[in-house]
Amino acid sequence: MRPELGGCAIDLPASSLPTLVHCYQSGGDGERKRLTLVLASIHEKYPQVKQLLIDSLKNDKSWEVRAESATALGEIGRDEGANCSSILTVLCNAIDNDPQIVCYACGAISKLGKYAEPAVPALRKVLKSNGGTTCLQAMVAISQIGPPAKSAVPELMSLLRNDDIYEVESGILPYIGEALGAVLDEEEEQKVLPELQNMLKGPHELGALYVFECKPELADKAKSDLETLAQSKNTTIAMHAEFALKHKRTFEHARP
Repeated sequence: MRPELGGCAIDLPASSLPTLVHCYQSGGDGERKRLTLVLASIHEKYPQVKQLLIDSLKNDKSWEVRAESATALGEIGRDEGANCSSILTVLCNAIDNDPQIVCYACGAISKLGKYAEPAVPALRKVLKSNGGTTCLQAMVAISQIGPPAKSAVPELMSLLRNDDIYEVESGILPYIGEALGAVLDEEEEQKVLPELQNMLKGPHELGALYVFECKPELADKAKSDLETLAQSKNTTIAMHAEFALKHKRTFEHARP
């Protein structure tokens, strides 16, 4: 892998690494922030930069540098695959102990995919106590983990019933739908189907419809209810119901 600096790809000889590390450790906030992703991009050639970024995430005085370090560690963790446990641990610690960068830590965890299963308890805490972009990033991470994250179903269903979401943050509904669609296995489907069908009666039918769009098997089980809504005078509701019946989505994969 080759680092990018100022939009130009560069090859970094080993003799230059000490200088780069010195600049990272002693430079101003802006310089350290810029150099963070450069360091991440050379981690395969110089594995020692991973620990440098972990230390930065834990200890840097600048929240922006810590945030950038979390993002960089997510990229490294994606490359490491099943070997990303040390990165996952430090990202979960950031969720628990560094409120300023929770959103960035969740975004980094989403890059680890199925290997991020141990982060589910931390992500559930985020769903309970945060809103907006931070909550959204946690949902994306849960979607990437898939069925092993099914313990988050209660928090996701609670958000789906939250009146404030519909009044203030309705843009988050597709992410809730996609997260539920990703984590529901057959057992969990049976548990939530009656409630989702009841939600179709209003006032939270839009949230339920996003779930049915993302989970065709579930939509088939609610076919009669969806057919009724497809005749609704509310064109938005009718459109979503029609898409769910056709196993289509009214939105692209929910990614920030």
